Amino acid sequence: MTSAVHPGPQASYDFEMTYDAADGYLILLGATSTGVGGGQGPTEMWTYVNGNWTQLHPVRLPQNCEGSALAFDDADGYVVYLGGPNWGYPGTNCTSANQTWTYHAGAWTHLHPASTPLGRFGAAFTNDSADHQMLLFGGMSASCSRSLCGDTWAFKAGNWTKLSPKLSPTPRAESGMAYDAADGYVLLFGGVDGSTTPPGLNDSWNFSNGNWTQLHPAFSPPGPEPDAFSYDAVDHEIVYTTARNWSSGRAEITATYRAGVWKMVTGPAPVERLSAETAFDYHGGYLLFFGGLGATNMADYWSFRAGNWTDLSDLGPEPRSGQSMAYDAADGVVLLFGGTGNGRALSDTWTYAAGRWVELGSPIHPAARADASMAYDPVLRAVVLFGGSQNAGRTYLHDTWSFSGGTWSRLTPGTHPPGRTGAGMAYDAADSYLLLFGGTVAGAQRNDSWSFTKGNWAAITPSVSPAPRSALAMTYDAKDGYVVMFGGYLKGAALNDTWTFVGGRWTNLNLSFAPSGRFWSGSTFDARHGYVLLFGGTAGAHGATFGDTWAFRSGSWTLLNLSHAPLPRFAAGLAYDTVLREAVLFGGLPVVGARAFPDTWLFH
Repeated sequence: MTSAVHPGPQASYDFEMTYDAADGYLILLGATSTGVGGGQGPTEMWTYVNGNWTQLHPVRLPQNCEGSALAFDDADGYVVYLGGPNWGYPGTNCTSANQTWTYHAGAWTHLHPASTPLGRFGAAFTNDSADHQMLLFGGMSASCSRSLCGDTWAFKAGNWTKLSPKLSPTPRAESGMAYDAADGYVLLFGGVDGSTTPPGLNDSWNFSNGNWTQLHPAFSPPGPEPDAFSYDAVDHEIVYTTARNWSSGRAEITATYRAGVWKMVTGPAPVERLSAETAFDYHGGYLLFFGGLGATNMADYWSFRAGNWTDLSDLGPEPRSGQSMAYDAADGVVLLFGGTGNGRALSDTWTYAAGRWVELGSPIHPAARADASMAYDPVLRAVVLFGGSQNAGRTYLHDTWSFSGGTWSRLTPGTHPPGRTGAGMAYDAADSYLLLFGGTVAGAQRNDSWSFTKGNWAAITPSVSPAPRSALAMTYDAKDGYVVMFGGYLKGAALNDTWTFVGGRWTNLNLSFAPSGRFWSGSTFDARHGYVLLFGGTAGAHGATFGDTWAFRSGSWTLLNLSHAPLPRFAAGLAYDTVLREAVLFGGLPVVGARAFPDTWLFH
């Protein structure tokens, strides 16, 4: 199986989130969305506790219709979900539209109350602790006047009841609404009714004892593009975020409400976006902010505590591709070095162990580079790095470095391979040396083989060699006792041949069934399952980017059918952690020119 480490759910902008006080974790229910009007993929359910995301796979799971409502019912001790509409929105034909579900102790239950609010998009929904019920207001529905609803409903003991307050807010959708425990009432703020430009009301209302009352604070924050609204149980205030222009890249607007007073919050904040969600994490003691749609779908998550935002997803290496990764058996960590991030070559060093990335501040380290070759040498008891490129692949490096005990050292072998990028390198345990093959040298792909042993490089001259190539996948198959090399790039072509190397000889397996032609795949030996693991890659500028996972064992490839996997990518880092007995994948690119992924995934 695969699991994401820190980022958790993949990028999404229309999902629901609440804290499940009965089960002791925060719940996210949603799907990876492809953009405004783009629809949704299969619904996923995640929990967040102690800073970690975990995907759940309950036997029954309501499809999360766009514009649905989700909140915890503290009177009845379960989470309540009300499905969105089946009209005129990307969520048409949603199987749980207008349905009521509850969640408790790992199981979802479909309720069939005698009456239910009309299916609607963007209703406000929260727990009303003072009145011992759930409260729902407004939303968009084809059955309401001008498609905007202004009705108020209560949910209690599994049943919906339409309320008839003397006064109500005007019909609207996408309001912010939460129970204000400090002030003892439900607070509703703003929403969209199409009457203002830009759209967004900014009036405040409270609900208590069955009635709405409009509040008149001296100051009100700007009306929302629909966004996040939650109660902060530590700082005893409502926290509201909104966006001026959700694709501009500016900071999200943040405001707080306490004792009838709105205040603006200044300082660093998440980039503004549409339809993010917040919920208070009672374990962590902070408000959690996740996802949304900005210039692209977002997967970052932040904490808000004591008036300050902290990016919790920015706890590892910056997004990158072409980094070098290998397992450092002597130090018991996965080692990552360099790569390309935000258009520049990087020279930072990171270790990954026990689920956490740590940056090392070594004053001596290799120069910035991408696509260097790196592998662990058990004789030296060190990771060895060779070559790579700078200046967007125009400068080829030929230096050799070792990493041991948290320190980089430059080696000075008497001879070395020509400077290159994208070569394969693996420790050949059968022959007791590091093997380097191929790569790009001065703009041309090569097919030379080199050994590295006891600190020295030596050219190998096998009678048969694979065709020249770079960006190949290569690793040692400890089960079968040889180096396995797959695919690569040659003069615009993506290769899909499989070769083995042992005893100084290359052998072409001439397999009829193998992964399709690709380069910049990630590969490593998975000792837990006893096979070579291969993930992703690209077929080139006009070809596919792959997200498939393959196993190579006993001379044959098998396509693995995984229910959950990283998004398609190439030039990611992949290494096997022998202590945790799981493969670690980081970063990579979805397409050429795109922003690299920031995520870490485990295969176990």
